[in-house]
Amino acid sequence: MHQEKLLLFLTNYLRKEQDFVLLFNDRPTDSEYRSLIFTKPIEVVACFKPSQIDNAFRKIEQRLHHGFYLAGFFSYECGKYFE
Repeated sequence: MHQEKLLLFLTNYLRKEQDFVLLFNDRPTDSEYRSLIFTKPIEVVACFKPSQIDNAFRKIEQRLHHGFYLAGFFSYECGKYFE
């Protein structure tokens, strides 16, 4: 029941947010127990052409190097880049 109340609270909160990523941990363990919510991104790294992928990964690496958290996704089509 506690988890249902938490999910209801989160969905009501996130409804007001334009951009967010929710990483919900539905099966916590002793070492992995946190869920994370990322809202109000300071930057969105996106690419729409294969020629933009290298630059996107450079930006991602720079942000990681400076201690930022990163949250998001890669589309299925991005898989060709890793072949």
